[in-house]
Amino acid sequence: MTEQEIADAAISADGNLLAVWERWWTALDGTPGEIVWDADAADLAADLQRFAASFDKRLPVVDFGCGNGRQTRFLGRHFTTVLGVDISPAAIDSARAAENPPHVSYRVLDARDPDAAAELHREFGDVNVYVRGVLQALPSAARPRAVRSIARLLGATGTLFAKELPPEAGSCLATVVQRHGLSPGIARVMRLIPPDRYRWRISRVCSPLIAST
Repeated sequence: MTEQEIADAAISADGNLLAVWERWWTALDGTPGEIVWDADAADLAADLQRFAASFDKRLPVVDFGCGNGRQTRFLGRHFTTVLGVDISPAAIDSARAAENPPHVSYRVLDARDPDAAAELHREFGDVNVYVRGVLQALPSAARPRAVRSIARLLGATGTLFAKELPPEAGSCLATVVQRHGLSPGIARVMRLIPPDRYRWRISRVCSPLIAST
């Protein structure tokens, strides 16, 4: 089951994207590896090499879908104004509770709300936007609105760096699950979705493994 399928199943089961992510972030207990999409320092450094020269250093950087701010704080070591935004107040609380330099801050922002993004643009002006693994986690129908939000933030002079899984990643991930089972982090994500709502989508790959976790 891909992250996209998780997102679509979760929203169809709950009907509220905010509630899904609030459950996720409030349930974390600090177990190593529980945030399965956290990037290690070497991976973030590789990202930086790809976009650093393209980002206008005079513009703020927005970490779009910042979660607990791990990547936001990394960006803060390289840019003078960095803002992390996320739909989840619990995620933003976690990010603010970490050790952040003065030029790194956080706001609650629903990626699907272009008007809210436009309001942020009125405050900050054009910004560079860093997106990593966010669009793929949105329900398919919500992606166009998220793209419009990003466009509002970029304005005329901002630059976008986006790193998302390609569609074919789903079959690769399914093979990994079949061979090695669910990691504890993925099992935690799956428990956000009531079993009677997701089994029809994942019975071929994940259901027997979910039942044993």
